[in-house]
Amino acid sequence: MLDINSILITHKHPDHFAPNEILLLLMPKFSATPRQNPLFVYGSEEVIDIVKSTIGNKIDFMKPAACKMFVPFTVCGKYTVTPLKANHGSGEGYYIYCISDGTKTVFTDMTVTTPKT
Repeated sequence: MLDINSILITHKHPDHFAPNEILLLLMPKFSATPRQNPLFVYGSEEVIDIVKSTIGNKIDFMKPAACKMFVPFTVCGKYTVTPLKANHGSGEGYYIYCISDGTKTVFTDMTVTTPKT
């Protein structure tokens, strides 16, 4: 689990997101080797607020980061990730992700709604 350095969370429903389980990737008792690198956790502002309130400042090397729909960011120094609106729930904060290394592109899901113009 120490090789995992980034987590993309799609939304807050408990079948997709259990913030306490993020601790399994961070706690020394779950790994023979202590984590040396930070664990980045990405999601909507709502998701990141839940992560922060659940885990708080217990783990100083966890780096929660809120992302915004249609605003790309870089993961692992080589992947461009763009959050897109998922056709899953009402309101904001339901994302799928477009992930590209410049050569190949994958989506975390294919249920996308078209943005209103």
